Amino acid sequence: SGNGTLTAGSIVDYSVLNNTLLISQGGGTTRHSTTGTSFSDTSGAPAGPAVEQYLNRIFVAGTSGTMSYSVTGDPTNWAATGTSDGGVVTIPGAGLPNKLFKLNNRLNISKTVGGMYYWDGFNLVDRSLDLGPSSALSYSKIEDSGIWANRLGLFNSFGDQPTLISNPIQRQFYNDAGSGIIGANFGTMPAIAHRY
Repeated sequence: SGNGTLTAGSIVDYSVLNNTLLISQGGGTTRHSTTGTSFSDTSGAPAGPAVEQYLNRIFVAGTSGTMSYSVTGDPTNWAATGTSDGGVVTIPGAGLPNKLFKLNNRLNISKTVGGMYYWDGFNLVDRSLDLGPSSALSYSKIEDSGIWANRLGLFNSFGDQPTLISNPIQRQFYNDAGSGIIGANFGTMPAIAHRY
């Protein structure tokens, strides 16, 4: 029925704004739906594996080192001309954005090489650290706390400096015996927070 397909192996992310579901995937087409059963191509919206609703807009990041945002209140309109206030923010540095998440009333942007930035609606700030999630699929949230994995361990943040929380199982992340998590798995490792 014209709903399209998902590209095999792509990371898919979604968000909802004003009863409109927006789904995006790295290397594929961004689509939206108001019913959940019938989807349309979202003209002008970038494709990427990271999507988040923030400040009454939808943000998409991932495939080009930029983060794009929709017109205020309209996740189907991505125009940046005339009266339309959509736009693009360049995320500098190595790697590509791999996850967007809200903590401490800011939009956090992590990169594939662990770098992290945040956006408050006006300013892009380099958090000057490389402790972000190595896998977008490893991010989970419990109330105001974000938890994720990278090659150094599991980290927790309330929007401030990430804190290592995996000391009791640290040998699963790295050890001399080679019996920890296989290095190639860190880029796609899924995880979820269960209760607390």
